[in-house]
Amino acid sequence: MKKINFLLLILTISTQIYAQSVSINEDNSLPAPNAALDVKSANKGVLIPRLSTGARLLIPPTKGMLVFDSTVGTFWFNTGSGWQDMYERTTVDSGWLLTGTIAPDRKATLGTLDNTPLVFKVNNRPSGLLDPLNSNTFWGYNSGANTRRDSAHDNTAVGSSALYTNKTGSYNTAGGAYALYNNTASYNTAYGGLSLYSNTIGSDNVAIGDSAMRLNNVGNKNVAIGQGALNSGDSIRNTAIGYHTLSSNTSGNENTAGGAFALTSNTTGYTNTAMGAYALFRNTTGLSNTAVGAYTLYSNIGGNSSTAVGSHALYSATYGGENIALGAYSLYSTNQSIYNIAAGDSAAFNLSTGNYNIAFGHRTLSTNTTGSRNTVIGAGADVSSPNLTNATAIGAGAIVNASNKIRIGNSAVTVIEGQVPFTVPSDGRFKYNVQEDVKGLSFILHLRPVTYHFDVKRFDGQMNPSTGSAPHHTTPAIEAAYTEAAAIRRSGFIAQEVEKAAGQASYDFSGIVRPANNEDHYSLSYESFVVPLVKGMQEQQQHLGAQNERLQSIESALKKTPALNEQVDQLLKQAQKLTNKPN
Repeated sequence: MKKINFLLLILTISTQIYAQSVSINEDNSLPAPNAALDVKSANKGVLIPRLSTGARLLIPPTKGMLVFDSTVGTFWFNTGSGWQDMYERTTVDSGWLLTGTIAPDRKATLGTLDNTPLVFKVNNRPSGLLDPLNSNTFWGYNSGANTRRDSAHDNTAVGSSALYTNKTGSYNTAGGAYALYNNTASYNTAYGGLSLYSNTIGSDNVAIGDSAMRLNNVGNKNVAIGQGALNSGDSIRNTAIGYHTLSSNTSGNENTAGGAFALTSNTTGYTNTAMGAYALFRNTTGLSNTAVGAYTLYSNIGGNSSTAVGSHALYSATYGGENIALGAYSLYSTNQSIYNIAAGDSAAFNLSTGNYNIAFGHRTLSTNTTGSRNTVIGAGADVSSPNLTNATAIGAGAIVNASNKIRIGNSAVTVIEGQVPFTVPSDGRFKYNVQEDVKGLSFILHLRPVTYHFDVKRFDGQMNPSTGSAPHHTTPAIEAAYTEAAAIRRSGFIAQEVEKAAGQASYDFSGIVRPANNEDHYSLSYESFVVPLVKGMQEQQQHLGAQNERLQSIESALKKTPALNEQVDQLLKQAQKLTNKPN
């Protein structure tokens, strides 16, 4: 059978043998002079032996042998010491392939051999550029697609359609899909999808984060870091760091926001500083505000020139202005107030519409809501009602209970000391309707001086409207102070009795401070007693003068009757002895 097939092959194929060259063809052409075997066909190929991997490995080492391994589907040749996959060998030696390249000798390269820019295209659209002449680097579908190489330089764009419209702008960096898409300006940096998307002629901007400064067109010298930061309009010299910071800003300039949603509603307000999550969250038109801490000045819409430092400080303020709050929850409830200062945790917490108040210390002025021009200094210092005016309380736990009144210290205070005495203005140039109607002895003689102990804790409890007890926060030291104050044996008067004595003398005595309501108390101004005492001494002197005159007239009459005069002298001596005799 083999012989028959061989004869048929001879009959059907013209074979020519010249020297050591063999030609197999159908047109009787001569073999190529440098080929040992020259096979030619118009519609057929050479079929290499097809073996399984197992059969191939059974062949003894034969250098140069070629087979097709049907198990793995690749050609293999024998090197004399083993088999080599031609596909794998081609991959190593022939450079870049569609399926990847293995280059253990690090000699595989892709690119140009001179300074000609290397251009990549997808769907015949620009998709990459390495330009050493103009220092432009683009990577991504349509990135830098319209850049003019004769004028734009030092640009870097990575991402689909990044720096798409840019023609002449230079020194720009865009990273992310559509970053700086419409840009034609220079010196901008955008990292994040749609960052600085609408920017055309704005320059010197930095936007990092998805949609950061997305709608900025002509604004310049802004910094926005965070998703959606500063993404609504054109402005200059703003700094926004955090998720959606200054995200609604349209034309407000020179604002600084750091923290998620800080100044997120701002539209036209300018020169504001907000550092902390939701700081100045609702502000739209307010200007020159400073908010440091989460939720500080949260509700402010159009208020100006306020400063809040501490979580939730000035939280409820809307249109009030020029307030200062230092401490968490300080001036928390203030709405449309102005010119208030509060320093300390929860200082002036409930103040709503009062103005010109000052509160220094932990939970100071907590009762006041609508009162104005009050001053309290000291932890827990307060007013007794929500609407007092011009009241002052100084000292820890000091409570002032009336307008136009000053209270120094709580009832545990035992000494109020100063290097010089208190004085009262007494310039005659400012006094009018002056009358000499001060009551003297008729008032003084009705007074009852007493000694007594004072229930200091009960008094402070009545003064403290929030707890009804004293002090607000007790410590062993405070308790000891109250004990010491209660132990003092005091000298003075009872105000109600002084009031009665003044009524009996028909005297409008200014030393009595009467209670304004049932929760209030009597007070006495002891320095006011000096005036009626002086008046009483003057009246006493007048009485003594009159008596002296009468005695002198009697003495003159007695001198005219010597015997009677001698008897009078003896009586006077006896009276003198009785006067000097001790009890």
